[in-house]
Amino acid sequence: MDAMDFMLGPLGEDDHGNWVLSAFTDLHGDAKEYFQVITIEIIEKVPVEPQFPKLSEGSDFILKFAYPIKYLESCELKVPKTLSDRYYTRTGNNVGSCEFIVPNITREDQEWWYIIGVGRIVYKTKVYLKVINKKT
Repeated sequence: MDAMDFMLGPLGEDDHGNWVLSAFTDLHGDAKEYFQVITIEIIEKVPVEPQFPKLSEGSDFILKFAYPIKYLESCELKVPKTLSDRYYTRTGNNVGSCEFIVPNITREDQEWWYIIGVGRIVYKTKVYLKVINKKT
């Protein structure tokens, strides 16, 4: 490590957030403080449910974290980049698991889906949805 480098760790949930790094100098009796605000973002990868979804066109896609997370404050579903205005809703069930329902899936929904949850730290998961043609 160089003289200007620093190392943090091990980190835990209480370390997540904004911090200030300060350095003090006293050159010729003139004390100065130099500071920099940094953000420490702790991200935990969480298993998803279902792990390998394979659904027929027209089905409802229900996805969530595999287990509930304590102190969860918010959830976000990131839809595939090809779908800018895809409709989905949250369920009242499993609030700590960030459960979402995407109704009436189509071939365009076959892609990576992401869930981001924020609590004491950030929780993330992703799943690839495989869509099969509806048999007529």
